[in-house]
Order: sequence, then structure tokens, then C-alpha cells
Amino acid sequence: MSRVLKRTALIPVKSIAIACALSGTVACATAPSQPQETRRVLAIDDRIIRTSDDSGFESVIHAASDSVWAALIQVYPGIGVEVKTFSREDGEIGNRNFVVVGRLAGHPLSNYVTCGSDVLGSQGHIDQAMLSLITLVRPAGADATRIETKLTGSARKSGVSTDPVHCTSTGALEQLIANAVTQRVAH
Repeated sequence: MSRVLKRTALIPVKSIAIACALSGTVACATAPSQPQETRRVLAIDDRIIRTSDDSGFESVIHAASDSVWAALIQVYPGIGVEVKTFSREDGEIGNRNFVVVGRLAGHPLSNYVTCGSDVLGSQGHIDQAMLSLITLVRPAGADATRIETKLTGSARKSGVSTDPVHCTSTGALEQLIANAVTQRVAH
């Protein structure tokens, strides 16, 4: 459901959005019993262009970290992402800078990222994006490992000379990675 907001409703948001754009983040007020959520807001010409959650997708894998690392080394190329960042010391694996044209992990790119939304909704299908996909690996007890995968990026519309737009993950690729790692360590 899309709604058009009146300009008067955007005036207070403009001040907040400018402050957010300058500082990078803002903590949204919530009820004391709920955890606070961090959101980023970008404003251009009195419009909110995007808001996004800064967290990645977290999952606990019931296997030792050596098994999880071995699985991740196989999963990344299996979804079409070359591993260029690998540091067991820092607990990171992935690729911070890769281009995807059309499809990722066998599905349209739009299954995994939404790029360039404004107050009226999505700005359409994106054919090419510059992405970063990183998984953090941390111990979670004697026989468990916590992974947090985060997909971020930007895109430009095909055939249009414009500035890149921010892409927000749908969470589907992060879930696919967690499921693939779980399956690999089970065998």
C-alpha cells in the first residue's frame, strides 16, 4: 500500500533526516521493554529516499567453527561469489566489492536486494549492482558457531545516467547461506 505524504508532514522529517544524514545513524525511540533499533535515513529534496536496518542475518550453527569455516569456503563460490576476504583471526569471510549482473545464486538480483526505494515504493528492477557480502564467524559455545551475514550495496538503473542508489537486503541470500552451511556441516 503506497501513500502520498503531504509536504507539511515531511517538514519535521526533513530536520530529522538531515541530522541523520550528517551523523550517519539515529536511534529510534521505542517502548522501554523493546530493544532499540538503529536506522539510517537519507533525505533528498524533502523526501525520505530510504531507511534501512544496519544488522545482518544471524544464525547459530550446531557445529564446531572448523566445520563452519570449511562449509562457508564452499558455499560462497556455490552461490557465485568469489571469496576475496578471508580472515579467521578477524572472523570474516566474503567479498566486499563485487558486481552482479542480472542474477545471483541462480535467481534474479531483485530476490536479494531492493534498490532505490522512496516514499512511493520501489523504483523498479535493477539489473546490475555493486555488492558487499560478508559473514562474521564467532564461537557460540562448545559445539556451536554463530554466523552473521550482511549483504549491502548500490546500483544504477540500466540505460539511465544517474547517481547510484542504495540497496537494502531482503534477507533471502543471508538465509540461503545459513541453510547451505547447516546442510554442509550435517553431512
